[in-house]
Formats: sequence, structure tokens, C-alpha cells
Amino acid sequence: MDFSPSKEKLSLPPFGRILQAYLEESVQLNIPIWVYVGKDAKEIAFSEKRMGFMCTFLPYGEDVSRYRWPIENQKIIVEDTGKMSHVELKRICYVLLKYKPRVMYLHSEQHSNQLILPPGRVYHGK
Repeated sequence: MDFSPSKEKLSLPPFGRILQAYLEESVQLNIPIWVYVGKDAKEIAFSEKRMGFMCTFLPYGEDVSRYRWPIENQKIIVEDTGKMSHVELKRICYVLLKYKPRVMYLHSEQHSNQLILPPGRVYHGK
């Protein structure tokens, strides 16, 4: 299974332009970037965005490698909002790791104990 980002020109994920603009102003954000995935990702991301959170989301049913994720050297939290299979969530995490976040926290009620991800860079939470 290939986890590498695609070589073709990729678009930013939803809210990606806002994240990219902040990152151009400062090298590292003091707050984490939330990456919502799963069935309710869009609704939660829009709600969190209104409250001032730095976030983006993977539209449900879309391929994570379709996007260019502006998360390099940032602390990110991947939040599983539901209906993601173990295989899908693992693939999402591996693709996001290719963009070299400083640290990635994974929050998944359903899958956190089942995922095998690189130690030292991915931390699980419930």
C-alpha cells in the first residue's frame, strides 16, 4: 500500500488557505491544528472554526492523498468523528505523516488501541 502524497498538483483541504496564511506569518503555531476525519468531520470543523480553532477536515469519502496538507512542523490532532474503518484511519495517519508534522495526536474512541503507527511521532488518546 502506497502512503506517499501524489506527485500531481494538489489542492489544499478545506480551510487550508487560512492555515497556510498563518504559517507564512509564523514558523510554528502555538496551538494545535485539528484535522477532522469521518462522517461528521465537516459539521464539527465548521463549528470549531467559528469558535476560533485552527482546523481543517477531510471531506467524508474523499482520498486523503488528494490534498496538500499545510501541517509541516506543526502539532496536529487527528480527530475521528465516526464511521472510519481501521484501514482508512491508518492510511490517513500515514499520509499526514509524510507532511512532517512536529507531533501528531490521534483521538479515536473506536480505533485507538488497534492502530499500529510509528512510535515517538504519533500519540493515541481516547
